[in-house]
Amino acid sequence: MRDNYFNLLSQVKFDIEYYKLFYQRYTTIERRLNMAFAIVSTGSLAGFCISEEAKIVYAVILIITQVASAVRPYFPFANRAKELDRLLIKMEYLFIEIENRWSDINQGKLDEEQVQSIIKVFKERRQKLQMEHLPDDMLPNNKKITKKADKNANDYLGLNYGATI
Repeated sequence: MRDNYFNLLSQVKFDIEYYKLFYQRYTTIERRLNMAFAIVSTGSLAGFCISEEAKIVYAVILIITQVASAVRPYFPFANRAKELDRLLIKMEYLFIEIENRWSDINQGKLDEEQVQSIIKVFKERRQKLQMEHLPDDMLPNNKKITKKADKNANDYLGLNYGATI
């Protein structure tokens, strides 16, 4: 049971690292889009004021950027970033609880039935959090992010527990 519990601890740490990397990716996209919209809007507005011949072109560009800015909150990455932010906070708290129970389990203070019961409770909470914050809009499978999340989780587990997943 000790190994099963440590596998759960490792999996939750991996999940957190995976979600963090996607959150960073989506917030970077959001930031870059905001900057691009600001630059294009400002540039086209300036062009509209300065150039008599191309007023129509600059007006169309300005309209397109305004429409894109208005629909941006409906892009999937915007919603995912918000949900990942909420999910990460709750997953970190769950991980802290799992880590806090680890010492009792590792030292053999609990019997197998108690450990199995604890594993079940934590797995259910993990599943509930994932379904609550990523119900039908699951994250895409990204090998690069998976590899980096695995490395980050392994670094943490190696530093704190002398183990890897």
